[in-house]
Parts: sequence; structure tokens; C-alpha cells
Amino acid sequence: MEHYGTEVVLVHDEGDIGACIQECIALAASMAAEDARVFVPQQFENRDNLAAHIQGTAAEILADFQAAGIAVEGFCSGFGTGGTITGVGGELRRVFPDVQIWAAEPEHAALLSGGAIGTHVQMGIGDGILPAIMETSLIDEIVVVTDEEALDCARRLAREEGLFCGISSGTNVAAALRLAAKLGPGKTVVTLAPDTGERYFSTPLLAG
Repeated sequence: MEHYGTEVVLVHDEGDIGACIQECIALAASMAAEDARVFVPQQFENRDNLAAHIQGTAAEILADFQAAGIAVEGFCSGFGTGGTITGVGGELRRVFPDVQIWAAEPEHAALLSGGAIGTHVQMGIGDGILPAIMETSLIDEIVVVTDEEALDCARRLAREEGLFCGISSGTNVAAALRLAAKLGPGKTVVTLAPDTGERYFSTPLLAG
């Protein structure tokens, strides 16, 4: 970002990612109040976030499966803003009413599971806050994923599937494997690999 000429303001996580995210949001809001050039998309509450997943992500998934004549029995996703699990999950439920929808969350930010909010390495999900746009009524089950599971699954994606993905992709696939095991043979489970491993060179993903 600095290479593009941007001033980067770092807000450090002092052991509570939820408090850190709230501080970031408040800082962005104060910047917008002081400078008319500052735009804050408010991704945790912006309905266009959902629209992007309904009109884009979900539409692509449904087009592929419907063209192949395949029903989707399961969908799982971690959540940061809630846009993916609500937008995609809602559309899958509309077309496949019996689809099982699971929410994956990090062990140390297991908000929906009632766990303590701390620090974890599963970037982009588990922000320690309940997003305004997330429809929790869609969720059938919550699966808690440890940092070690997420890292291991992301590394397996590279070694076994040739997919160089980030840590939260490992979270999603770890949850999908559990959902597939529960549903049994012959069932179709959908998840997303939302990030590239190229963003993770300075993280534990590449250290293991």
C-alpha cells in the first residue's frame, strides 16, 4: 500500500481482535469526519456487500451446479463481514431449501459459539464482532477451527491440490471436510478459497 503512495496507519491487536476491529472502524470514521476525501465503505453493514455475493459469487455457483444437474447439500464459510455466508448461503437456501449451512469460526474468536475473543492467525474472518449484515438465522451449525487446523489444511491445499491459498481458505476447507463427513458419500458440499497464499509470506503459513 505504501508503494502506491498510501499512508498506512497500523492499529495493533492487544489480545482482543474484536476491540482492535472496533478501534479501526472508529479511526476510519474519525478520518472521514475530518476529511471529505475519505470514503469508508462500511463493509460490515453495507448491503452492497451482500448484493455482490448474490449477483456474483452465488450466481456463478448456481449456474455451474444447475448446468450440471447437481444439487448442493452443504455450504460452509467463515465470516468476517458476513457477506459471503449470508449472500451465498441465502441464495443456496432459496434454490436448495434443504442445504446445510455451517459457519466456521476461529477457536480464539468463537463469537457465535460463546467462546472468548482473543488473537488468531485466520485473517479476514473471526473479527470478534457480529456483523450487521449477517443473517444468523441461515446457519444450521457452527464449527470451530483451530489455527493449527487452518494452517495444516492450507498447506495440504498446496501440496495435494496445487492451490496456493491463504489461511482462511484452510479454515473453510477444514470445515467443509467435516460437513462432508457428516453428510456422507455422494453429497455435494460447497465452500470458497477466498484468498491467495501470496499475501501470507510473513505469516506462520510459510514458516511451517
